[in-house]
This record gives sequence, C-alpha cells and structure tokens, in this order.
Amino acid sequence: MKINKYLKMTAKVVLTINIVTLTFNLLFSRNLSSNYFHIRVISGFLDVFQSNFSFNQTTPSRNETLQFRTTTRTPQFTGLNSSGEYEHDGSLDASFKLLGQHLTESHRNTSRYKPKVIVHSSRRYDDVWTTENKTTEYSNKTSRETDKNVCPEKPKDLIGLRLGNYSHVTKSELIEEFTQMEPGGHLRPQNCTPGQSVAIIIPYRNRNSHLLVLLHNLIPFLTRQNVDVTFFVIEQAGNSTFNRGALFNVGFLEAEKFHRFDCYILHDVDIIPLNDHNLYRCGGNPRHFAVALNKYNYNLLYSNYFGGVVGLLRSQYLQVNGNSNLYIGWGAEDDDLLVRVRAKNLTMVRYDVMTARYDMIKHERDKGNAENPLRFALLKSAARRQDVEGLNTVTKHYQVLDMKPETLYTWITVSLDNRGLLEVRSILTAPSYTMNDMKGTKLVMKVR
Repeated sequence: MKINKYLKMTAKVVLTINIVTLTFNLLFSRNLSSNYFHIRVISGFLDVFQSNFSFNQTTPSRNETLQFRTTTRTPQFTGLNSSGEYEHDGSLDASFKLLGQHLTESHRNTSRYKPKVIVHSSRRYDDVWTTENKTTEYSNKTSRETDKNVCPEKPKDLIGLRLGNYSHVTKSELIEEFTQMEPGGHLRPQNCTPGQSVAIIIPYRNRNSHLLVLLHNLIPFLTRQNVDVTFFVIEQAGNSTFNRGALFNVGFLEAEKFHRFDCYILHDVDIIPLNDHNLYRCGGNPRHFAVALNKYNYNLLYSNYFGGVVGLLRSQYLQVNGNSNLYIGWGAEDDDLLVRVRAKNLTMVRYDVMTARYDMIKHERDKGNAENPLRFALLKSAARRQDVEGLNTVTKHYQVLDMKPETLYTWITVSLDNRGLLEVRSILTAPSYTMNDMKGTKLVMKVR
C-alpha cells in the first residue's frame, strides 16, 4: 500500500515538473523538439491516471488489495471546428492537447518570429522560422507523409512517347490550368510519397515564351512521374556575357537556402522532353537526360555530349565542385562538367535514344551569348583546376538582385561579375596555368 502511495506521489512530481517545463518552453523558448518530448511524457501519465490504472473511489481497507480497472476508451481530439475554436471529447488527454495547441498558437501569434512553411512530401515538413538575418529549421514528419504509400518506381500513369505542345500560352493560363502548383513552383504527388526531392535549375535571360512552353510540357510530364519538384529560374541581369555554368552554381547555392534537395537537374529553357519514361530522378551516377534532340535527327551529337539536361545527386554536385565559372559565352561548359564527373571516378549514364528524346525550340543565338573562342583552351586544364575553381569560387562574384517565390517557379535575378571570375588575383578563381592556356589563343574577348 505504501509503495503504491509513493509511486503515485512520484508520478505526480514528475508530471508537475514536465508541465512547468513545457509551459516555460511555450512562453519563452522555441525548442519545439523539447516541447514534443514533454507533451509525450505528460500525455503518458494522464493516460495512466485516467484510463489504464484508475483507482477505486473508496479507500481500501488493510485487508483489501488495490483494485485496478482497465479501459479501452481512446480519446478523440478534433482540433479546430468551423468557427475556428478548439474541440475535444472532454477527456484529460484531449484537454491537455487542447492546452498545448492553444499555448503553441498563442506563442506563435505573439512571437516576433513569423513561420514560413515549406512542405516537401518526400523529405520532411519544414517549418522555417525567419528573422531579418537568420533562418532556423526543424524537421518533423507529418501525418500526411506517414499515411501515404511510397510512390512506385515505375508510375502507372506514364504514356510514353508523345508530341510536344508548342502552342502559345500565357503565364496566367498556366496558373489556371495547373492548380496543383504550390507557392514557389513546388509540385508534388497527392497520393504517394516520392523517394527524392528534386530541384530543377533553369538558367535564363530573355526567353519568356520558351520558359512558358517548357513549363506547359514539363509540369504534366512530371505529374505523371510522381516527382516532388521545385522549379528555380535563375535570371542573369544586365548586358554581361551569358555564363551558363556560373548560373547553375548560383542556382544550386540559392536553392539550398530553401531546402536540402536530394537531386539537382540542370535544365536548358528550350529543351522539351517527349517521353515520360525518361524518369527525372538521380541515382548512383550522374545522368545525361537529353540524349536525342530533333536538331540532330534524334541522334546523339557525340559520345561525350553532356549538355541540355543533366541530373546529379546533391552529394555528386558537391563532389565535382559544381560547374566551372570560366566559360563566359557559348560552348564547352557541359564538356568541362563531364571532365569533372569522370575525374571523381563517376560515370555518366543515359537512357536509350527513344526514351531520352527531346525537341529543341528553334531560335537564333541570344545577343550576349556569343561563341566563346577560348573554350577549347579552357578545357585543357579542366581536371587540374577542378578543386580550386567552380562551386567554391562563385560566391563572391554574384549578387542576388531580386527573389520572387511565384506560383509556377521561384524566380531569382542575379548579377554576375564575369571579370572577377577570371581575375587571377581573386582567391581560388582562375589559376595562372589556365590563364596561360588562354593566352595561347590571343582572341581574348572583351569580358563584361
């Protein structure tokens, strides 16, 4: 009898301590993982007191044994009703959950931290608390994620090879058509949980009609593939020479500030996929997706071609140190990336030409993207400078001018300092031996 009395007193003390700690955290702290722990502890004790081990109301005599009765009642908590008020079934467990919900909401509403929610169904629920200078994340699985089935490796809704849709379309028409798009250009399957989160990086300048046609084809294409994807359009501002490789690096770094994606797909704005069996996934080796283009009669341009659309795991992009930033103008930055891939003992993989089939939208070469006369000289030192020039050297040479999370995409406008990317005096930028290779071709263009 005394033992049971002491156990009951101990349980009350533990319960009181957890309630006090939880209340303090909710009012003065943002340690949500700690709150979750205390809620579970308190809920467990309440279950014990209320349901599983309910003491008889009458005091037992010396000769009586303590009676326990077991109940199977499961408390029901319904959260907010249509009027915005919390509802529950009257049980202690539900009452405590009601208190916790109310205090948490009150804390968030009065806090100077404003929650910004980004949901990636294949990864986690990101509740990002933002201040002016700092972003803090915590992760927790949602019931939506745990209740879903894992998406099949080969989705059942694939239709195979089909013609692309090149009809004129406006941005507002796309928004009206693709109601499944979430803010920031986030698309995810509704009935299953995919295995990867994917970021598609699109380098851009003055290609609005091409971008809209690409999205008009790509969104239904990826919907059938059950891809959890976010679109990032990286626009190079100003009149400086277009730098595709540097824009991919910028896109990777800026996308990482939103979410730690599993797979990064580097996608030209004028390349339209035709066969949805060409699965937009990343695997054990970097994948070249755009194998067969209409421009080349749906044949592979050359064996080492690695352009148009490629995909790498996050770890692989970091391993190869991203793209080179030195290919200012058109040509050879994709060849350089393949050199980097192979130098790290990775292998390029492809689907067959019927599966990896694309149309390229016809257009004239953009103004400000002239053919780079130094591209072959740069390739000579591609492997040698891989670790000292690339993703790790672009940071000081770009500036984000604007960032707009829109319905169809996250639009990021940046200015690039091409001269700084080539300047030998810049720390870890263009090595002297690369500049010597470039001097061999004295067609040194005016770098802007």
